[in-house]
Amino acid sequence: MTRVAPAQTGASSAKPGTKNPAGQKPEKAKKAPRVYHPMLEPKPTEKKNKRGEPIVRPTKKLGSIPADYDIKLHRPLGRGDFEDESLYFELRAQDYDKKAAEMRKQAADVKALGSVKDRNAAKKLGQMINRLDSLLAELDSKGQDTTALRDKVKAAIEAKKANGQPAA
Repeated sequence: MTRVAPAQTGASSAKPGTKNPAGQKPEKAKKAPRVYHPMLEPKPTEKKNKRGEPIVRPTKKLGSIPADYDIKLHRPLGRGDFEDESLYFELRAQDYDKKAAEMRKQAADVKALGSVKDRNAAKKLGQMINRLDSLLAELDSKGQDTTALRDKVKAAIEAKKANGQPAA
C-alpha cells in the first residue's frame, strides 16, 4: 500500500485540532535581523545575497569594546572585528563572567530551596504573594479596610491549625 500526500487527495494538511479553517499555521512575527555595530561602519558591497539584497560588510576595525554593544541587536563580534585580538578575548571574558554570575545565583537558589518539588512550591508561593499584593492594592484603591480582612484570614488559619486541619 503506497502512501499518498494530503495535497494529492484534497485532504487538509493541518494538524488535528487546529482551528484555522484553511489548515495553515498562524504566521509568527519575524525578528528584525541583527546588524553590524555602527562603530564598524558597515557598507554594502557589489555582491548580492539570494534575495537580491546587497551584502553588507564592515569597513573599519574596533579599537575598543563598544559600551552599547547588545548581542540581541548586533551581529556577534569576531576576532577580525578588532584591531587588537586581546580586545576580543576581553569581550569573551566579560560574557563568561556574566554567565558565571548567573550560574552562581542559580546554585545559591537551588541550595537554599532544596529539591525540585520545594523549588516549584516556592515559585508558586511567590506567584500567590504577588497576586495577593495586587488584590490588596485593588481593595485599598476602592477604600476598603484591608487590615481587618488580613486579621480575619489569619484568625481562620490559626483556628484550622488548632483543630489539626491543614491551613489551605
